Amino acid sequence: MRRRRRLLPVILITALVCVVFLQLIALIKHNSHDGEDPKQMLFEVTLLQMNILNSSLNEAVKAEHTDELNELKLAAYTAKYTHDRFARTFAEGQLDELSGLSKLVAYITSLQIGGERSMTSEEQNVIHEAASVFSKMLPVYTDLLSSNDHIISSKEEELAIFAKELDTIVPKE
Repeated sequence: MRRRRRLLPVILITALVCVVFLQLIALIKHNSHDGEDPKQMLFEVTLLQMNILNSSLNEAVKAEHTDELNELKLAAYTAKYTHDRFARTFAEGQLDELSGLSKLVAYITSLQIGGERSMTSEEQNVIHEAASVFSKMLPVYTDLLSSNDHIISSKEEELAIFAKELDTIVPKE
C-alpha cells in the first residue's frame, strides 16, 4: 500500500512532464511551418529582378553594338516572367502585365537577328528612353505592395502609366 502511495505522485509528475513535453513539440512544429509569407517573398524576388533590369538598362545605354544587349534581354525576360507570376497571386485585373517588357525582349531579339552589328542612333535612343522611363517606374514598383500583402491601388495606377509609356517607346518588331 505504501508503495502505491509513493508511486502515484511519480506517475502523476511523469504524466505531467510528458504532456508539457508533447505540447512543446507541437508548438515548435507549428511555429516552424509558419515560415515567411510566400506573396511577400515573391514580391521581393520580383523587385530584385526589376532592380537588375534597371541596372542592365543603365548599362545598355552605353551599348554601341547589338551583342552588348544580351544581359538586357535576359534581365527584361526574367523581370517580365517574375512580374507575371507575382501578378497571378492577385485577383484578375488587380495588377496589370508589363507588356512593354515583352516588347523590349522582342525588340532586342530583332536587333540581334542579323548578328553582331553597330546600333543606329535611333536604336540607341529607344534603349535610352526605355532606361529613363524604367528608372522612374522602379520607385513606384518598390512601394506597390502594402504591409498586409495587398496591391496599393494608387501605386498600381502610377505603374500602369509608366508601363504604357514604356510600351509606346519600344517599337513593335
